Formats: sequence, structure tokens, C-alpha cells
Amino acid sequence: MNKSQRTLLFSPMALLLGLTILVYQLMAGAAATAVASPSSPAAPNNASEWKTPITITNMTNAPNGASGAVVKASPDGETVMVAFNWERDDTANDPYYRRSLDRGETWSPVTPIVSSTVQARAVHLDYGSTGIAHAVWISGTENAGLIYSRESSPNSDTWTAPIALVAAGKDPGVTNPYIVASNNNRVDIVWAEGDSTLPDPDPNIYHARSNDGGSSWPVGLQGIITSTNFLSQFPAMVVEPDGTIHVVYQNDDNLIFDPPPPRFAGTIYYVQGNETAGSIQWSSPVPISTVDDAREPEITIINGVLHVVYTDFVDTDTEYLYHTKCKSQCTTENGWHSSGQVSGQLVGANGVEPLNIVSSLVHRGNCAIAYFHGIAQGSDEQIMGTNSCSGWDAGPRDYVTQADVQSINPSLAVQNDWWLYLTYEQNIGGVHQIYFHRAAPDIMLPAIFNSGVDTQ
Repeated sequence: MNKSQRTLLFSPMALLLGLTILVYQLMAGAAATAVASPSSPAAPNNASEWKTPITITNMTNAPNGASGAVVKASPDGETVMVAFNWERDDTANDPYYRRSLDRGETWSPVTPIVSSTVQARAVHLDYGSTGIAHAVWISGTENAGLIYSRESSPNSDTWTAPIALVAAGKDPGVTNPYIVASNNNRVDIVWAEGDSTLPDPDPNIYHARSNDGGSSWPVGLQGIITSTNFLSQFPAMVVEPDGTIHVVYQNDDNLIFDPPPPRFAGTIYYVQGNETAGSIQWSSPVPISTVDDAREPEITIINGVLHVVYTDFVDTDTEYLYHTKCKSQCTTENGWHSSGQVSGQLVGANGVEPLNIVSSLVHRGNCAIAYFHGIAQGSDEQIMGTNSCSGWDAGPRDYVTQADVQSINPSLAVQNDWWLYLTYEQNIGGVHQIYFHRAAPDIMLPAIFNSGVDTQ
């Protein structure tokens, strides 16, 4: 496997560009005064320069606080939104959000996407090319359904009436919704869904597409992706400008005996979808993981190359982040090439909340960037990161949070191929709160580095 290459430029144009970027960073880098939170340890030289963390939630009137945060950046270059679940009590848990119009410096009040009297959980979010935010979540205390809504117009703070794409009542119902809004008013959603009345009752992966910005969801563009008689869950997705859909998910079909007792462990699968004559045609799923128990994949695409990371779960104290990629023939196993573990030294997890390490994956320029939680330096999970342009595990990990407070479930977003945004949960006294970080790339003068990734 070829290693990342860096080209060093000393031309006058490069120096001028570097000075321009530095001025931009100085002008845009003043972060708003944040509510106090645990400080970050010194970051290694290769890491992004994180600004002071900003408190997104401070929910003292909720017994469990907030959870499940996801951050997304608008194509307008300025707007950022963080969506999350406000766990008010055991029966009311609605999706909320906060919005920034200045790249994360200042934030709107906490506002509900919808207010209901039932459990609404697992909110996921994305921005379309027109700058409208689209959201999806599950609704129902048990046997949950799937709900979709979108902003009426960009930054309007009004949302369309929720649409039930899957009715509640199926057993075990819907989990793990994931939404991607792309160009030409396309909106794609994938989720896991189980139904005890079907011959294959275990959760399978489903998909739905709207070609009019979420106004309608034709039956012909909805359907099941997998049917395996095994538990399928945790789908993730990217959609190309031509509408090609790339989905990865965890399928618990691997019987392992060590460590005992025997159990079915996870395999990561990839499947590709293409719209033809009003329906989606799916390729046969292919396994792309190389470990005994692979969990919770994430996917991004860089210059036509698919990048996937996933958790290698050995036991709760022995876990790694793995990376694999594909440039062509991705619907075949031979098209995928594993980089092995990319997280460096092993990490662990509490084994209950959370069960295992969880990652988020984006790209900035030609660099694949992955942040994840794990126990590495103490007894609690930290948020830490690595990236392809630093050689993955060959470079030092970027520790964003300290080891004296539990920090979990990171979510990443990139804006203008410049700003990197990160949200995560911190467990403070049993109440979870959401925090936000932002960072601009390191500036090195007088040299400007052009970083690339291996694309073989």
C-alpha cells in the first residue's frame, strides 16, 4: 500500500496563499466565550487546532440530559446545526436543535424540531444543496416507527409536518436511521427495521428516496436492501452527485467461540444502489471487514475512492478502529483493500454505555479524518482522532478531551473544506450534555503543504 505523499511548495504564489490563509484564520478564529467545560490536553503537532469547547446543552431539568448529537454544515458556508435528543423523562424525548449562523461562534436557543407526547429518539440530520435541513428520527417507546421532517426554508426555524415513513407497531420496529440530502433535491434515508410477523423477523436494512426535497416518497423508491435471517443494523451511507448510493452496515452473521460463550459477531457489508426507471436496483451485499467482530461502520468518499472505518471488537478492553477503501469494483470483495487497524494502541469501552467504541468519519481536502471514543488513559472514554494524511496509526492521536470525565459518541462535519466541527456527549454526574468544538487546519509558513491520501 502506498503511503501518503506531501508536496512542499516554496514558490512566491504559495507564500502569498499562505499569508492569505493565515489572515483568514486570524479573522475567523475568535470563538465565543463558552460555558465552562473540561479543558483539552495539548494536541499533537499534526492535529487540528481546536477552539474552546462550547456547551450546546445545559439541561438541569432533564433527568438524563441530552444524547445522540449530530452536527452538519450548510453549503452556504456559514450555517452549522447540531441536532440531539432531549431526554425530558421516560415518555417524552423529543428531537431538538441549535443553529449557528457564524461557523459556530454564537448559537440560537435550544428549539424543538417537533414536540410530542411519545418517545422520539435517534435523530439524524443533513443539509441539502439548497441549504434546507432535513431530519429523521424514530418515534415510539417500543416498536418504533420512522419520522421525517425538513425546514420550510433555509434557517427558517419552522419545520414541515412530520411524515411517518414507517408506522410504529412492528416488533422490534425501527432503529439506526441515517439521512443524506444531496443535489437535485434528492433525499435518501436508510434504517434498520424488524418485524416479527415476517418470515425473516430479524432487523434488516431498508431504504427510501425522495426526488423532490422530501415532499413525497414514492413506493417504488422504498424497499428492503437486505434479508439475511441475521441481525442487520447500524447502516451508514454516502450518495454521489449522479445519485449512486453507497451503503455499509453491520450484519451479525459470524459465529465465533473465543472469547466464550459462543456468539454471533458482526461483519461489515457494502451494497450499492442505482435508480433505474423509478426504482432502486441494489447490488448483492459483499463483506468488506477483516476481523472476527466488526461493528458500527462509517463511510465517506474522496475523489471517487470510498473509505470505511469500523470497530474491531475483541473484548471491552481490547478494541481498535479499522479502515478499508475501494476505488473500483466495489461490488466485489476483491475491490476492497484493508489498511488494517488505524487507531494505534488498543482502546476499550465501559461495555454498557457505551458498549463499544463508536467513530465518525469525514474528509477535508484529500484527508480522511476519523474521531472516536475509547478508554486509553484512565477509566473513562475520551474523544480522540486520527487521519490518513498523518499516516493513520503512524502519527500521534489527537486527544480532544481529558480522561477524567466520560466523553462519547462523536459526530464530525466539514464546511468549505476548511472548518472541522465536532460534537460529543459528556456524562457529568449521570446527566449527559452536548459539547461543540471547531477547528481550522494547521497553518505552516513559509511552507504550504499539499497532503494526499493513498488511492490504490
